[in-house]
Amino acid sequence: MSGSIIRVLPEDLANKIAAGEVVERPASVVKELVENSVDAGAGSIAIDLENGGKRLIHIQDDGSGMNRDDALLAFERHATSKIRANEDLFNIRTLGFRGEALPSIAAVSKVLLTTSTGEPGQGQKLCIEGGALRDVKAAAHPKGTSLMVRQLFFNTPARRKFLKTDQTELSHISNTVMRQALARPDISFRINHNGRNLVNAPAHSQILPRIMDLFGRDLVSDLVPVQFRKNGFGLDGYVSKPHCHRVAKDALFFYVNGRYVKDRVVTHAVLEAFRGLLPKERVPMAFLYLEISPGSVDVNVHPSKTEVRFAEQSEVHSFISQSIKEGLKSGGGKHAPAEAARKKEASVAPEVREQTAVLVKDKTSYVPLPFPPAFPFTPRREYPAPATQAKYVQSRHIKGPGEGSEGLKSTPVPAPRLMDASSLGYSDFRTIGQIDNSFIVLEGKKGMVLVDQHTAHERVLYERFLAEKEKKSVEAQSLLFPLTLEFTKGEALLLESMADELEALGFEVESFGGNSVLVRSVPSLLSDKDCKLILRDVLDRAALLGKGASLEELAGDIIAVMACHAAVRAGQSLKREEMLSLMEKLQATNRPFTCPHGRPIALFFEMAQIKKSFLR
Repeated sequence: MSGSIIRVLPEDLANKIAAGEVVERPASVVKELVENSVDAGAGSIAIDLENGGKRLIHIQDDGSGMNRDDALLAFERHATSKIRANEDLFNIRTLGFRGEALPSIAAVSKVLLTTSTGEPGQGQKLCIEGGALRDVKAAAHPKGTSLMVRQLFFNTPARRKFLKTDQTELSHISNTVMRQALARPDISFRINHNGRNLVNAPAHSQILPRIMDLFGRDLVSDLVPVQFRKNGFGLDGYVSKPHCHRVAKDALFFYVNGRYVKDRVVTHAVLEAFRGLLPKERVPMAFLYLEISPGSVDVNVHPSKTEVRFAEQSEVHSFISQSIKEGLKSGGGKHAPAEAARKKEASVAPEVREQTAVLVKDKTSYVPLPFPPAFPFTPRREYPAPATQAKYVQSRHIKGPGEGSEGLKSTPVPAPRLMDASSLGYSDFRTIGQIDNSFIVLEGKKGMVLVDQHTAHERVLYERFLAEKEKKSVEAQSLLFPLTLEFTKGEALLLESMADELEALGFEVESFGGNSVLVRSVPSLLSDKDCKLILRDVLDRAALLGKGASLEELAGDIIAVMACHAAVRAGQSLKREEMLSLMEKLQATNRPFTCPHGRPIALFFEMAQIKKSFLR
């Protein structure tokens, strides 16, 4: 019999493996340490970074601090102050609870912890390298904790080589802190990088000023309030008006009992509330805070703690969607009567407008307000578990013509087919006009073609932009008055890191301090377009591909965004000469049957099918 081939892993190797689930990049370290500071009751959190956090992450807070014994135990795996028994796992009210963060971080870095409970002579300093305790001694320190993480992944070089540029890692960190700052406006946050102040978000008692700090005043004017109570659920926050939308789903900031989460049920509920109000493949901006009994949601799903499971999934989905719809009706959504909204706003005294909105006590009522209020921040408000209610669903089938009868029988309408390389070319048809100011109509001996004017123009402009980029001859238009645009700090950092790539495509962009960006030139075809919306879409596309991607990786998507914004729109009337010119240019492209995003450009209705539908 051969010897055993199964071995128990050495502790240091097991810790490095476990760290892979918790510590992916510097932003992961920042997330875990900031959550610990929040749980410790900090009112102020300062973050100092070097080289995008790869060389140094230093986080200081004024929380409760730790004594010697707790400081030593904190670096033991599965040691935590948050839970004690099995039942605690289903009543979690803190951000951290697994006891994995500190030992995982210490296993792949050099850590120096200094902490104190505020009692005289109780300050402690611990030095840990690669998971091994090197030194522990008394040290003077004010109440709170200071934790320095140096040389992340110094003992796992294979992990370190996957880190991106300093600007890219810094953008991830900024976005991570922004999510936590939106959850707790009552805590001040500061970020310094290489001695330069990047974020300074003072504490507020309300949500709206924090949103303004991080996103700028322009966005705040496009937000409507959501405030709803029903069956033990509570939802507060803001969503953007339908005309304000984004590409990436990262625009949805959703919190469950103060915890930032990414959840398909939640995302679908938000999009369901905006059904029919947004362009295809766009999402609204949303800052939403769901409060629910801790026993009704499971947060112990993944080490990152951003995934949750709801006990009453369908009820949560329905509640979120209903709440947002009510907010849109009362706060400026598409179906809100504009005149009624103006009268309501005028009827409110100025001194009342400045007051903070009062939370609704009746859990089944909704009180619309005439403008976005500044909700008072009340962390960890408790609600009873939702009562189980019987569901009564009625379905009714309406018979169509000819169904279930021997008389009239419906004739199937022949379906058109997409124009593609195997179909007839556009040259076999002649342009006869436009319908709905959106589609160009072509007719020929073989049938009829409908051309989507927007996607057709997208294809033309896309190939033009691409050709100019390859020849390095993109025509740029210098702006007489440079545009000053506000973004989030993460977006501004990402734009700064993409400056060379954008310049090759006609954009001259530079940092203008804080979250502001100065735009000095744009591609000539975009000179009269919404520059901020285009750049934001570029950022969203870059995020989907991966921040820090090269120009060759990003160029196609960036050019597609530019072409989409510069193309003629559906609903835009075209002169006959413009339609003829567009069709001529479309025929000359390499792929005249699909737009750069893959949508079809034309539908072909075969003459034989058309005649068949008329029983000929």
